[in-house]
Amino acid sequence: QAASSSLRKALTSGTRRAITSTPFDTSDVSPAFSPDGKTVAFLRARRGIANELFISVGTAQPQRLLNSADPINSFVWLPYSRSILYSAGQPIPETLWIVSVDDPTPRPAPFNIPNPGRQLASAGKHLAWVRAMTDSNIWHGKIGRQLTRWNASPQEDYDPRFSPDGTKVAFVSQRTGNPEL
Repeated sequence: QAASSSLRKALTSGTRRAITSTPFDTSDVSPAFSPDGKTVAFLRARRGIANELFISVGTAQPQRLLNSADPINSFVWLPYSRSILYSAGQPIPETLWIVSVDDPTPRPAPFNIPNPGRQLASAGKHLAWVRAMTDSNIWHGKIGRQLTRWNASPQEDYDPRFSPDGTKVAFVSQRTGNPEL
């Protein structure tokens, strides 16, 4: 089976140069230039799961910076540094980590954000991310008849249970940010 490759294209001249050559069942994804523009970082995925973070400097062969036990979901270069912030975990809990080009030992990020798993972006000292949220509601009605939504909160409501006499329903709701009965 043929290997695939990732390319780098000079915008001014249009010349292309292969950065990577990947083996069968592997793909290199999510390339990002360092703040100084000299280093490219990218994820290497096998069968759709990215556990490796690579860097490529100039024309040198890419080097594996990190091999994570958990899937790496997203990463960004930190401004004014040679460090990368990444989220890892599948799917929850997702944890933020920092790894440096100069010291590839991962260390926990000194801050936490809610549900950081997907699509991190940074500009200067600003960080943006996608927070996946679920909005589930409880519906009710007589069997064989039209059902109606019983509650409408912007968060997840689940696990309904009727009282023994059938007049009340208890359920779990995350409308306050934490699961509550």
